[in-house]
Amino acid sequence: MATELDADAFVGAVTNSTVLVREGTDLDREPDALVARDAATGRVRWQVTTDERTEFTLPTSAGDAAFVCRTPSHTSVDAPGTLERYDLATGERTATVPTADEWVSAPVVGDGYVAISTDRGLQVFG
Repeated sequence: MATELDADAFVGAVTNSTVLVREGTDLDREPDALVARDAATGRVRWQVTTDERTEFTLPTSAGDAAFVCRTPSHTSVDAPGTLERYDLATGERTATVPTADEWVSAPVVGDGYVAISTDRGLQVFG
């Protein structure tokens, strides 16, 4: 069975039962949302929205967690952001770590580490 998403939804990760999506269009006009959808039905399980001045990367997942970076929108040049961890089942934010620089890629997770590319290099959290 195929689950259809809106044109402004960008899939970041898929688990056995959940599709993690960043939803949002023009970042200057609409806030982003991190959305966990049921893989079979497309039903929203939980979502986290930003205000108009922030944006999310594409999400990724590992184990029982979803990871995403959040930063002020591109109207705030070179602003550092945060790496955030969410409980995959509930959407509760379980950790927030400041990043030294503005991120330029979605988080990559492996072997107990989370890595992000920033405008000045690689940052690894473990």
